[in-house]
Amino acid sequence: MPDPIDLITADPDTDNPDTFNTQAVLAWEQLIARIPQMNAAFVALNLNDLSDTSTSSNTINLTAGKTFEVSASKGFVKGGYLMMADNAAPTTNFMVVQTVSYSSTTLTVDPVKISGSGTKTDWVISFAAPPLTAVVDNFIHVISGNGHGSTKDKFRRFTTTVEDTGTAITYADSSTNGASFTAEESGIYAIYYSDGRTTSVAAYGITKNQVGTTSVASLDGADMLGLAYADGVGKIQSASVVVKLDAADVINAHTDGNPNDTSAHRSIFHMRKIADV
Repeated sequence: MPDPIDLITADPDTDNPDTFNTQAVLAWEQLIARIPQMNAAFVALNLNDLSDTSTSSNTINLTAGKTFEVSASKGFVKGGYLMMADNAAPTTNFMVVQTVSYSSTTLTVDPVKISGSGTKTDWVISFAAPPLTAVVDNFIHVISGNGHGSTKDKFRRFTTTVEDTGTAITYADSSTNGASFTAEESGIYAIYYSDGRTTSVAAYGITKNQVGTTSVASLDGADMLGLAYADGVGKIQSASVVVKLDAADVINAHTDGNPNDTSAHRSIFHMRKIADV
């Protein structure tokens, strides 16, 4: 990394004719002297300061603490990202790494993204942007209504788990407390619930952090994330929402106690984390 360009300290002042010529000559001399420093800065702006090669033997994997023998006086800053590409197949075999330390000619890095495989000894090093981090799939899908909890008697239960992927959502089913869906991570979640009743009408919806003993139809709008009514025998309606949840928020399929549909294609609840916050 080039040193900072020295300041020009000369001060040719047209209001001070006694010193103007001397200061003007000094300013010119200082400017000439700084041309090599400016050239070094321009080279760095062309990313030469953040590019290099290395013949260190390293395996393409996510093992932290890899070391590379590199040139001295490069701009490898702690916490910055670099691309370590196999010179023979740079688009196939590479590692995006984060700099842990750089001292003299030793560069220590932690890989954060890899492509390809194998142990390589001919590396091309260049500047890289931080890699995008994809949200790991976190999804729970349950079907077939199974009554309600005996104590929390407005929380629906379900018979069958179709899919339970990831660790961001914990699904629990209790004969006492009904079904619950706990967000283990803060984030944006998409939630869907459909249900019905074999006789008369029923109200049901999606709620957050409720006690489960009050009918969903009696809650204030601020307490509900979504609400639906099945207004006749065999009528199916659905409620859905995309919402920000904090870690430990609990979501429920919350009803008025009446939905009793048990069919797999009508009584459905699913929840997916779609983004970090």
